Amino acid sequence: MKLQVSTSFNLRGRGMATFIRYVENGLPQNTILFSEARNLQWKVMCRILWMHTTTVVTRFSNEKESLGHARYINPENIEKDAIERELNLGLEYLLQPVDHHEKPLDGEYLIIKTI
Repeated sequence: MKLQVSTSFNLRGRGMATFIRYVENGLPQNTILFSEARNLQWKVMCRILWMHTTTVVTRFSNEKESLGHARYINPENIEKDAIERELNLGLEYLLQPVDHHEKPLDGEYLIIKTI
């Protein structure tokens, strides 16, 4: 199964926050994602969830979750915005590069590497 990166950005000292589309069964901690196009790998550290939206987003029991807190400008739209973000961007994960410093590219396809 191919997963598609929507967007990714560096979190200084933590890794890369990465939105991934087409996740069907969750990505457990330490799962290795591989880019065939660039021969690079990333390790899944955890799923990033936001405290105010945990009841409306897709969740998987096999994932390690990290809950964040954020101030929200329009609290009446929190749930609707979270659902739309998931539909448009996918699920958000914290990734660590394996033996490199590159982040996944927007639109890049990754596969789950099996050992």
